[in-house]
Amino acid sequence: MAQFLFSLFALTILSAPLAASASISVGAPVDEQQDQPLAPDGRPGLGTKRGAREVGALIRSPSKNDEALLLGLRELSSDILVLREMARRIYEQRGYFDALGDAHDVELAALH
Repeated sequence: MAQFLFSLFALTILSAPLAASASISVGAPVDEQQDQPLAPDGRPGLGTKRGAREVGALIRSPSKNDEALLLGLRELSSDILVLREMARRIYEQRGYFDALGDAHDVELAALH
């Protein structure tokens, strides 16, 4: 089950930025694409070496490409919450929470 949850989480992390990266790569000129930092997976993203000033400039940027990137990052947290709830429901259906006894505040963290 842990492997299933990890796969589900990894799928979300890897696929959520696809919409943002697709819109970034389609409309951006080649020179602009090459200047953008890359995420560890090779797609346009925050990169691994952006400083606080660069992140601030990204947030204030009027560029549609930067806006698409930030929108993808904002939506990522909602996607993760949805997957977390799906995992909790699967655990509940399979009776994993029953192993905890009479606990009233049953959360995923109690099983891990």
